[in-house]
Amino acid sequence: MRLPAEIIWLKDYVKSWRFRGGYLEVETTYENFNPLLIRVKQVPFSIDKIWEFTGIVTVVDEKAMDEAKKRLFKRLKCMDIELEWRGLLRKKPVFVPSKALSELGLSHDPTLGEYLMADGEIVKYINSIQPADVRVLLEVMHTEELWPFRNRESLISSILSYIENPRRIVWYVTVEEYFIGVRMGSTAKKVVMLIDRISRRLRDFFDEITKATPK
Repeated sequence: MRLPAEIIWLKDYVKSWRFRGGYLEVETTYENFNPLLIRVKQVPFSIDKIWEFTGIVTVVDEKAMDEAKKRLFKRLKCMDIELEWRGLLRKKPVFVPSKALSELGLSHDPTLGEYLMADGEIVKYINSIQPADVRVLLEVMHTEELWPFRNRESLISSILSYIENPRRIVWYVTVEEYFIGVRMGSTAKKVVMLIDRISRRLRDFFDEITKATPK
């Protein structure tokens, strides 16, 4: 069986891999996230393709979930962010509220975005890679649970219900990038390093906010 290009690029960090649900699912050597999900998407109205890398960061599993963490979940969900480039001549990366928050009727809390942008390593990787997008989103349902919904209203209703009674606390750290030419392998490695650094800081952030939150 021929190895996928992504496995060749990341061979030093791969424990195992398989295709699952439209993704290349990779068990990596990293400790801050696992698994890594990879898929290639066609850009609408273009022949170009974009690679999407998502690291799964589980900070509270189902067994450890309690009422205090359920209350914290909603606060954290309001911190969902995505990347935006601002400026005319020299563009600067900033984290802005996830567009989905307004659809859910949730007010954005900028605390997490400011925390991550204060990390020099994260900013260094973003400026080096110049990714098309970076998203840090709290899981609101398992992916397979989203498939049955046929209209947006029922989907939003179910997501809001989940937010009130979440089963676990998991962040999805997604980086999207166009891969062109001979630098594809080195860019893929930088993307995974960025995901790892964000994942590490998410764990630090969660520990800090948990200690500061009344039981």
